[in-house]
Amino acid sequence: MSRTASRLFLAVLALSALYALFLAAGNRVPTNAALFEPGGVFLLHVPSRAASILGMMLEELLLLVGVWRLASRYVPSPQARFFVSVAALGSSLWVDPGAPNLRLLAALPLLVDLLHDALETPSWRPLALAGSLVVLQAMGKAPALALLAPAAALLYFAAAAVLYRYPLGARLRERALGIREGVGAAVVIVLLLAVARVSATPSPDSLRPGRLPDLFLGISPSPDVAGFCGFLTLAFAGLGLSLERRLSFVPVALGALVFVWSPALPLLRLFMILFSGVGLQGMIDGRLRSGAVRPAALALALLSLALSALAELTLADPAAMQTVSDGMAMHPSPKTAVLAVQKVGLASDLPGIAALMAALASGTLFLWTSGRRAAPLAMGLALFVHALDVFGWKFRMTWLNTAPLTPQALSAAHPPLSMAWTLVLALSVFWVLTLFRLTLRILRSRDA
Repeated sequence: MSRTASRLFLAVLALSALYALFLAAGNRVPTNAALFEPGGVFLLHVPSRAASILGMMLEELLLLVGVWRLASRYVPSPQARFFVSVAALGSSLWVDPGAPNLRLLAALPLLVDLLHDALETPSWRPLALAGSLVVLQAMGKAPALALLAPAAALLYFAAAAVLYRYPLGARLRERALGIREGVGAAVVIVLLLAVARVSATPSPDSLRPGRLPDLFLGISPSPDVAGFCGFLTLAFAGLGLSLERRLSFVPVALGALVFVWSPALPLLRLFMILFSGVGLQGMIDGRLRSGAVRPAALALALLSLALSALAELTLADPAAMQTVSDGMAMHPSPKTAVLAVQKVGLASDLPGIAALMAALASGTLFLWTSGRRAAPLAMGLALFVHALDVFGWKFRMTWLNTAPLTPQALSAAHPPLSMAWTLVLALSVFWVLTLFRLTLRILRSRDA
């Protein structure tokens, strides 16, 4: 069990490294120079190409460690944790812009896991780590967005207490939180707002209608945030919600919020990703019967047909489909190096590839329902198709929305050095070392 889990964790790390190699080999940065944020949370505004790639990889490692640790509380199967981690990393884009797509909620899973440890163990270290992580994740965000992850973590524990009778009150009384902890929380909030004010970067909020449907279609990222997280993710998330019906209102509420506030889409995406692990674990444990899985497989088959029709209509009459294309497809920028190549069949290729992946996901689910003998093959095929789907989408969207790095982009992003930046860099170094320690702990854990 431990070797399987460690190998699957390393496989997700390898996918992230492959994406970084793709960026490095092509020297890629977002085509919108105003949204270029080299270095990310850990190395924000460090003016070097290496810092840009390394910072992105560290943020993905932060997300991976958090998702893996949090998923281990709910799904014992390493395959389910691999599935959830691939969906989380593969759907977190680094471009156009990076703040809402990757950085907005990258720290949330680990923050929730650390708060679990703080409530369930007598040690003060998890609480201190959670406080420092709240400050770190505020890097490069407006104050309102910097408060989103801590607020979502608090809502998580409140919902767990109300819906699942999580002993939140008893745990707080056991910890005997007093004046020292209250002062610490106040200091964390002040530092969070200060860091957000010093380092905030532009993060536009578009209301174009293509935002929410992309969660289901995978045609392209929205101009402000991306929603796609894989076709099998949606299927298993639906199956997971059928096992935990009291949470069915959450995606509906978040979906309604998305229409008026775009940062809600990454939150909805993260919820669906985590619940897909519950659905896959239900498949592994045999809690879901074939009758419950077949409708999900049929829905993916119908979605594949619809996407195929969209691709065909786009080829047959591009002018008639221009409205749909403008709403859903991200078009190449004049700054893009491979503009001539990207223009060829762009509008039809995206729904065509999405239709193929939806069909493969549907076939995998139908295979799983064909009998117990086919279950091991279906499991392996599901993990392969899922990684191909989500990371394939990530590579395509990055290629369409990046251009070669220019010296002007680096120099424009370089801020003057100050005492505030020195303190922020010290916190970043501390968390880099902490991430490596947590990663080694996962690899060495017997129940990783």
